[in-house]
Amino acid sequence: MMRSLLLLLPTLLLVGQVRSQWFGRMELYRSQQVFEDHPIESFMGYGFDHVVSERSSIGLDLLGSWSSLFSGGSGYRETSYLYVSDISYRPARAIVSLSLRSDFAFSDITDKHVYLGSTAGLTWARASVNILSMYDSNYNNISPGQLGLKAKTAESTILIPLGFRLGFRGGMDGGFADLYVGAGVNIGPDGLAANPLIPRGVALSSTFLQFGLAFAFGG
Repeated sequence: MMRSLLLLLPTLLLVGQVRSQWFGRMELYRSQQVFEDHPIESFMGYGFDHVVSERSSIGLDLLGSWSSLFSGGSGYRETSYLYVSDISYRPARAIVSLSLRSDFAFSDITDKHVYLGSTAGLTWARASVNILSMYDSNYNNISPGQLGLKAKTAESTILIPLGFRLGFRGGMDGGFADLYVGAGVNIGPDGLAANPLIPRGVALSSTFLQFGLAFAFGG
C-alpha cells in the first residue's frame, strides 16, 4: 500500500501544481453582437483564468465595448408622433459585459490544447438618442420642449448571454494565447425605447456569434 502511494506521489504533486495556477488575462479583442443593427460589436477588457485540474479551468471577464463609442453617426426617420412629421437624431450606445467561463481541454491543459467551454454572464446595454431637429408637416421646426420632451433621452437594460465556446490555447509556461469562436443566446427584452419619437426603438439581438483573442500571464 505504501509503495503504491509513493508511486502516485509525483502524479498527485503534478495535479496539485496544476490546480494552483492562476493567470491574469487581457482580452485584446472580442466580437459579440448585442444590438440588432450592429452585428460586429468590439470589446476589450480584463479577467483571470484558474486551472482547476489537468483538463478543466474556469475564468471571469469584465469587458467594455469600444466600437459603440465611435458608432454614433446620425439617423433620419419619418414619424406620426403628435405633430412631428420627421426627425433627425444621433444615437449612441454603451455596453459593459461580465462573463463567467468553464472550459474542458481535450488534452493536458498545461500543453497546447483545444478546448470546449460554456459561458454565462450579464450584459448592461444602454441606448441614448440626441434629437438634432424636428419638423411638422409644413416643415416648420419644432423643439422637443414644445412637446414636453427632452432633447436627449436614454434607456438601459440587462441581458443574460448564455453560450458555448470552442478555442485553442498555447502552453501554460508563464502565459498563453487564447483564440476562440462561440455562439449563444441573449435572454432579455427585444429592444430599448430610448425616445417616444422613434417608435421602433433600438432592437436588441436575441442571438450572437463570438470571436476573440486574449493573452494570459502568470501561472
